[in-house]
Amino acid sequence: MYPQTFVLGNQNQINMSNNSTHQISCPSCRHTGEFKRWDSINVDLDPDMREKAKCGAIFTWTCPNCGETFTVPYATLYHDMKRNLMIYYLPTRPENGKGLSISSFKHHFSLNPEYTYRCTYEIGDFMEKIAELESGLDDRVIELLKMVITGKKHPKDLPADVELRFVAAVPDNGGEPKTLMFRCVTGKENNSKDQKVMMVPFEVYKDLDKEPMARKMFEQEAEFPEVSQAFLRRLLGK
Repeated sequence: MYPQTFVLGNQNQINMSNNSTHQISCPSCRHTGEFKRWDSINVDLDPDMREKAKCGAIFTWTCPNCGETFTVPYATLYHDMKRNLMIYYLPTRPENGKGLSISSFKHHFSLNPEYTYRCTYEIGDFMEKIAELESGLDDRVIELLKMVITGKKHPKDLPADVELRFVAAVPDNGGEPKTLMFRCVTGKENNSKDQKVMMVPFEVYKDLDKEPMARKMFEQEAEFPEVSQAFLRRLLGK
């Protein structure tokens, strides 16, 4: 069982947006201020929260005294009823290294077979997962595509420690996906405004989409599976 702060409420609470205000101490000046924590976000009921979740603003707090801004990780559920999506973020990965099982929840939670469920353990993965699944593409194919690209040795094009972050599917004049846009980031440049952008032809995605392994590699018993580069690295022993 996860700690109480990592557990979702009952079915009605899951379908709603729930937030609470907490006192937080600034690590820099020790001033105490208020921080709003979102235990669940329903973007159909609170559409203004969609972008705040996608950009990570829900995890940031600015000290009203010294002006320093900090990241505050906490568990939250992103719920998009229109797209049938539920994305859970946990600051701590389960000890078994697998996705999240609903048996870990305090209350009974009914799965909808029409929904896509995911669990993430990094704020960057949480933000990216929203973008991936909102695009209407298969996030398992996107994650495999990222590994294929970074696995190729092109030192002039990509640094050794590069990480690709999905941004969007860019459409052609007819509205169909033409290219996939990725941000190229490294550990030091993760928040840099000067990140390079990589455009990948949509045909590359379509070719990988035909491969059964693109989905088979991510098969997990957990109802909220992890679909990420970290999962692939553990799977392949990298």
